[in-house]
Amino acid sequence: MVREIQSITMSLKFPYTERIRRLVDKAEDVFSDLYHQPTVFPVPDDIEPTIPRITLNSKNGHSTISISQIGIDFVVEFDDQYRNDYDTCEKYVKERMHLVHTFLKYSKIDPIHYVGLTTQIRYINEDSEDEIQLLKETYLEHFDTDDLYDYNQKITFLENNEYYHNITVGNYRDYTGEIINGHIPAIVSFEKARIHRKGLFVVLDINNRHKYTNNGKSTSTESLDRVFENMYRYNREWIGTKLYKYIPVNKEGE
Repeated sequence: MVREIQSITMSLKFPYTERIRRLVDKAEDVFSDLYHQPTVFPVPDDIEPTIPRITLNSKNGHSTISISQIGIDFVVEFDDQYRNDYDTCEKYVKERMHLVHTFLKYSKIDPIHYVGLTTQIRYINEDSEDEIQLLKETYLEHFDTDDLYDYNQKITFLENNEYYHNITVGNYRDYTGEIINGHIPAIVSFEKARIHRKGLFVVLDINNRHKYTNNGKSTSTESLDRVFENMYRYNREWIGTKLYKYIPVNKEGE
């Protein structure tokens, strides 16, 4: 199977900052080399704090940054130039998260309650392998799986009493052709469609939420680099080697 890195999301949560949209000038100064002029949403300060007040779209169209009163979300969707090379994907994320860190320091937002790094990966089945059969043999040896059609499983590890490592594994199918029911447009129909791609997916979710939710400890903005580097390292270890202990896929080149 061929591995593709589909997307990476990094999310940071911090104490409620009521006047966050007044920081739009700082956002424009920090992100201007890689992102278009920020968009400010005129949402009243006393309305739902999770709603983004500031958003930025990258000049290459691949990533967005959303800033709310309680957090920042960075999302990148990779194209074919990046998907097969995790090192390139990681470099892209690091460069932009460095800017996020700079914005937080300039804006004096401190501390950071927790950080999450989520990576969506696909293993594309280009052979005659039956991915459902692989999942059965790997995870469901002692279950009756004659009629198994889809599979989805999540496991969680706790690293150093601080970092959750969540791994979700399942199968996917991409369809091409007409998938809209002509008589009832709101209902999807696969009658005239065909499977374009299929295989396995993995979602890696690494975060240090345990330290905050269980022990009430946050991370100073100044020391975020340590947290980022730990997450990049954990992610690299999972994608490079550790995942293959838990999924029915051979490491590339083996």
